[in-house]
Amino acid sequence: MHPPESAFTHNYQVIVWLITHLNETDLTSLALGGSALFILLTVKYLKRRFPATPQRLQSRPSLVWYYISSFSTLIVVLIGTVVSRALNKRGASLHVLGSLPSGLSLPSPPLLNRYPAGTMLAQALPIAILAYVEAVSIAKKDAVVYRYKLNFNQDLAGYSLANLFSCMWGGVTPSGSFARTALSAEVGARTSWANIFTRGCVIICLYNTEILYYIPYCVLGALVESAMMNLISFHEFYHALRIARTSGLVMVSTFTMTLLWSVENGLFYGIIASLALLLHQLSDMVRKEGREKWVRGRGEYDTEMEDICTHLPTHLYFSSPLPSFLPKI
Repeated sequence: MHPPESAFTHNYQVIVWLITHLNETDLTSLALGGSALFILLTVKYLKRRFPATPQRLQSRPSLVWYYISSFSTLIVVLIGTVVSRALNKRGASLHVLGSLPSGLSLPSPPLLNRYPAGTMLAQALPIAILAYVEAVSIAKKDAVVYRYKLNFNQDLAGYSLANLFSCMWGGVTPSGSFARTALSAEVGARTSWANIFTRGCVIICLYNTEILYYIPYCVLGALVESAMMNLISFHEFYHALRIARTSGLVMVSTFTMTLLWSVENGLFYGIIASLALLLHQLSDMVRKEGREKWVRGRGEYDTEMEDICTHLPTHLYFSSPLPSFLPKI
């Protein structure tokens, strides 16, 4: 049974639907998608276990394996498409991409008078901020993994141009994608040439959508699941909880919020929680500094006064008037 898309507004609803409809699982789709996922994970493990080195690439079998593993994603999609076409011809009910509209519409300026300016700004500003934060978070993750420097000004300029061109064709707000970024990294993309090659393939497919008809959803899901596994590191959760428990809890809760609700809600919660944690840490620093200056201002180390200052509420250090020796915020 195909899930009703309109019934899902949060991720946890998809999980609940899957659990409650396990008895309706299509075994053919499960077998095809599970096989694709197993092959991709096996290839990924073998690539880590036996990395390509100049010495190994000198032998013909190692060189053949290098090229096969590099194009493993494309090979899996092609094999899955051939298998799904053969099964559907024999009466199977595999869910495939099906017919897609071809070509591009002519560019036209957006209709700005469709909605009031205030309503449009109130909706567009949070979308722009969250979309850019999502793109930056993905870029930072890849920068740490692949050890390269980020140029946020260049990223912001590209992000702005993408939005300007997207509105001319009636597209959605462009942003970085966790799934697409992870998939690009999975297939070995390391430079901007990968983006140029991808865009070229997309343009070709836009005008030849019939070649995508029999691509099964179960194989595409296996590709996304295999790629997304690289973005989750439980060791980082454990390390963060050991080093800074409060920051680690914010990290875990943000991940849980993103997993159960949505990426947008998870990012919004993570930003608010991080700001609250930062303000709390700053208030503790101010209170500690003020207590030390208060005790030093008496000319002697006063244990009783330090105990009193320790139990002073934080808001006293932000209220007015303040003693002259306390820092002003």
